[in-house]
Amino acid sequence: MSTRGQAQPSYPRTRQPEALTRGSCRSHPYPLWTSDGQAQREAARRICARCPVQPACLTYSLTLPATDSAIWAGLDARERAALRRSRRTRQAGSPT
Repeated sequence: MSTRGQAQPSYPRTRQPEALTRGSCRSHPYPLWTSDGQAQREAARRICARCPVQPACLTYSLTLPATDSAIWAGLDARERAALRRSRRTRQAGSPT
């Protein structure tokens, strides 16, 4: 998700990986990723699905605060939270 030319979110972010500068989102308006509208969110998801840096974006998105409701790597905040929980559960259940 690109923030070029748009107001930055108010919380501190970790440094974005260089790969994200090549994201498909860079050529689309920032509000597409933050809209509450279903059509806009689905359009953002389709762009993410074809993005060459989606894996790097997903990794980065999991470092963001849970309050970030934007679409990142094709996932919204609720979906990212579920993925975090799933990963924690798998890690807790894996033998050492």
